[in-house]
Amino acid sequence: MAPSASVTFTSVPTSITKGSTGTFDTTSTASLANATLYWAINNGTTTNSNFSAVTGSYTATGSAGSFSIVTLTDGIYQADLTFTVSVYQDSGYTVLRATSASVNLASPTPPGGQTVTIGGGITIGGSITFN
Repeated sequence: MAPSASVTFTSVPTSITKGSTGTFDTTSTASLANATLYWAINNGTTTNSNFSAVTGSYTATGSAGSFSIVTLTDGIYQADLTFTVSVYQDSGYTVLRATSASVNLASPTPPGGQTVTIGGGITIGGSITFN
């Protein structure tokens, strides 16, 4: 019996800042050496609009492969969003071979480097004064 085809992520960015690119490295078993593999983003708290593309392909060189995901900036400064990436053996995205660890999509630092933290919440009907 031939060994099962598999893909393993060897490098996954822990965090990518919006507007930046993240590179994902993989290794595969001999049966997938030099094969074209297909990746797809799995939105956690991200949406498709956070990325320039949500699917793509790459060709392994021997058993090693690499692909990059380009994120988009949206001018929204918020808590980190999360996503994972899956690698498939087929262009129909049905033969799953690996799923990455969770990746944070971080907002860039707001213009001027200012961050506003409000403690204790806001009372409805209340007001906030910024100096």
